[in-house]
Amino acid sequence: MVAQTVLKDFQAFLKDVPIDASLGIVGDLCLDRFVFGSVERISPEAPVPVLHQERIDERLGCTANVCTNIAALNSQLPVHQYLFSVVGDDSLGHVLEKMLAGVGPSLTCELQRDPARPTTLKTRFLAGSQHQLLRVDDESARPLPPQISRALAKAVVARMNSFKVLILQDYAKGLLTPDFLQETLREARSRGVFTLVDPHRRTPAHAYKGASLIKPNVQEAEILLGENFSFEKGRDNARVEEGARRLRDRLDIPNVLITRSGHGMTLLPESGPARHFPALARSVFDVTGAGDTTIAILGAFLSAGAPLELACAVSVAAASVVVAKVGTATASIEEIESELAAL
Repeated sequence: MVAQTVLKDFQAFLKDVPIDASLGIVGDLCLDRFVFGSVERISPEAPVPVLHQERIDERLGCTANVCTNIAALNSQLPVHQYLFSVVGDDSLGHVLEKMLAGVGPSLTCELQRDPARPTTLKTRFLAGSQHQLLRVDDESARPLPPQISRALAKAVVARMNSFKVLILQDYAKGLLTPDFLQETLREARSRGVFTLVDPHRRTPAHAYKGASLIKPNVQEAEILLGENFSFEKGRDNARVEEGARRLRDRLDIPNVLITRSGHGMTLLPESGPARHFPALARSVFDVTGAGDTTIAILGAFLSAGAPLELACAVSVAAASVVVAKVGTATASIEEIESELAAL
């Protein structure tokens, strides 16, 4: 799409958004903890930097970051979200639930508790504002116990008539098992719900069959394809388009969106030619959560009735906003519009 056309379409769309936009989101949750400090010396105990801790930030991460990105649009694009996930029966789980409640009334949470797993915590240690020294993950990736998985699937099905779009956000932490995915996708198809899958390289490709759209990055796409085919790091439009066609045929997914990092995104729609969206970011400080932002904006705009091509173009602009910030971040409507206007 021509840059000025995208901006005009974006502005025109926002003037007439529906009041009943809604979507469902299923995926793993975590708490992102950022420990900021400064480094002035190397430890005498080992050749490692000594971080002088100055402050700690805690933010909603993984699928919860998708929710905060959608909520950031609410002033001009109100979308009601239904979140389905699991937390541990621990203090961190209660903290995460309280933080989710703070997202606002546009978010309805239906969470299951698994007493046998910790609530996922990702702790990043940063020197200055952006130089990451270390990340420590406290998590369990084992599949959910059958009774918890069934309860979660039942909750999703019970709410499915409430939304038009369903995001399945896979971090391979035991929630989105192949059986759960296939059951949910079948139910969504039977009800005409448009399903967006953000895949993970550790989940078997067949688990995603039948989704409406899949959004892998180039590395994930190569693994999902399972062939001796290289996307060449997303550098060449024609090569990425060919890989997307192969992936669409293999997984029976009508729409394939390949994210290509600094090379933008490629959309292979159900009908019509492929669309290539160049990257917009001019300053990249931190790519943490950029994929969450992309799927969040895509889902929000589709749930409000935006054409797929416009939703993709807007998601590229939103991703360019968040990579210029440190840590898991969001993009407002105003920031997205400014990014589009700068093209």
